[in-house]
Amino acid sequence: MNKTPVHVLELFAGTGGFFSIPCQKLGLSDRYVIDSVEIRDYRRAILHQHFSNHTREYTDVREFKPTRHYHIIAGGPPCSDNSRANGKGQGLNGEQSGLALDMLRIVREGRPEVVLFENPEGSRHPKGGDRISPMGIFVGCLSRLGYDVQWENLILSEDFGAPHRRERFFIIGILRKEFVTDPYSGEPKRLFDPPFWHDEVAIDIDRINTGWQVKKEGSYPRSRSPHDGIAARLDEASADFGWWAGNRFSGTSIAPQRSIKTRYEEMSMLGDGCCWVQGAAVLCYVNRYFNPPRKPVFKYTGGKTRVLKEIVKRLPACYDHYFEPFVGGGAVFFHLRPRRAFLVDANEELINTYKVIQKYPLMLIQLLEEHQSLHSPEYYYKIRSIDKQEGYLESIGMIKRAARSIYLLQACFNGLPRYNSKGQFNTPVGKPPKGSKTKILDRGKILEASEVLANVALVSGDFSEIEQSVTKNSIVYFDPPYCKEIDPETGKRKGFQDYTSNSFDTNSHLRLRKLCDRLSDRNIRFLLSNSDCPETREIYKGYDIETIMVGRTINSDKGRRGKVPEVLIRNYK
Repeated sequence: MNKTPVHVLELFAGTGGFFSIPCQKLGLSDRYVIDSVEIRDYRRAILHQHFSNHTREYTDVREFKPTRHYHIIAGGPPCSDNSRANGKGQGLNGEQSGLALDMLRIVREGRPEVVLFENPEGSRHPKGGDRISPMGIFVGCLSRLGYDVQWENLILSEDFGAPHRRERFFIIGILRKEFVTDPYSGEPKRLFDPPFWHDEVAIDIDRINTGWQVKKEGSYPRSRSPHDGIAARLDEASADFGWWAGNRFSGTSIAPQRSIKTRYEEMSMLGDGCCWVQGAAVLCYVNRYFNPPRKPVFKYTGGKTRVLKEIVKRLPACYDHYFEPFVGGGAVFFHLRPRRAFLVDANEELINTYKVIQKYPLMLIQLLEEHQSLHSPEYYYKIRSIDKQEGYLESIGMIKRAARSIYLLQACFNGLPRYNSKGQFNTPVGKPPKGSKTKILDRGKILEASEVLANVALVSGDFSEIEQSVTKNSIVYFDPPYCKEIDPETGKRKGFQDYTSNSFDTNSHLRLRKLCDRLSDRNIRFLLSNSDCPETREIYKGYDIETIMVGRTINSDKGRRGKVPEVLIRNYK
């Protein structure tokens, strides 16, 4: 059920700093198939060597005519005529920066859904006798071609810890389209309903920076010329742990000679390759159009839907694999949609349900339609009691078991699954709001979830199952059953931990702390959610602990519904 890849045309590709490198760094290479246009031979050689998702390579943007449909056309035309450093620059009337008009021609001929444009800060000011700035001309032309246009005024490389300033602004054009039929729900909707760029970019920039421990103190002096120390500065920066160290282009070049002209080209190439972080902020935003976040298939105890924004903005954007050892309802996983993920849960029925959604969504939908039509309190208790018959659950097969699990989760009281010591589901039936019916089946969610789960490893077991599989450039999100607070009046612990028949107690949290320590020793990043109580702070003392306020509507204790404090614990900055 995987969608076909998004086709991209990267104009003025350089060494891929605007789109190709961000795509690779963010783990999105299999989602985007890229054709590139780059006139310099050695830059095309770098693209060919390092990017497997490049299918076609072209040389001259002035002669290029699109022969296939592209979903995205991206480009940063040469900036020499727009730069503030060139006081005599002619803007779009100049030979180099005027190539932006060829980009507009290609957009007009190709009609992509999205147009991405990048240029320096100087493009915001009129040049060459024009009354309108190059940026204004480009925005106006895109609007005339039928695009809704947004832009970010300025993003600086130094905001990401780079040793130079590199001021850039970005334009995003979204093709205006009529309503289309959603392939999952069958309902009409806009093909692209973009979030406002300014509301999203700050979070994306924080996520790209997060987890790389970028060196912030001090700054690297700016070079006076293209030949004065840039390579040394890049090599110096490469020695630091951070995004710069992971950049395969810094400090190296395949240009054949060391002439002044070639050295200038080398430095220009390094600029293209090392500033991928700016393009990554744009790609994060655009990726939400073509691969929008998904919602969990069902309600589940401890779900993170209400606090997703707080969690996601603290997770790094760049990682190879995503691990979640207490997946539960999977709100964070479905929102992120990582391509390489490893999900674990101690609840065997839950993991079985995800495996069925992954492999047999249509058969599952058929059974849920039957549960929906037969639902009543009497029918609910009949289905709930099935697990009291020894061996019966195993005998009915994994698909019927999954349908039963979803039915009980959707129809139970307050969406609160609970299991007794024998592992039997024992939550009573819930009552829908007056005038409404209990909704058991959401066909669209199941089909979407099947797509997201397509290449995911699913394991039923202890949280420690991840340890042998996790690798250095991974992110681990822990959402264990929370530590319980002690009620000062009764001396009893408040809260709820019986998601499975095996309670998660203090000893379990101590085991989890030891796993966190072992991950830290291996330089593996983790983020952990828990309740804000003295026990939590004592167990996880020594890590970064941040308090957030979370809205809760599902809790066995009415006093703990509403806004409650929780903590996010991590081993990275």
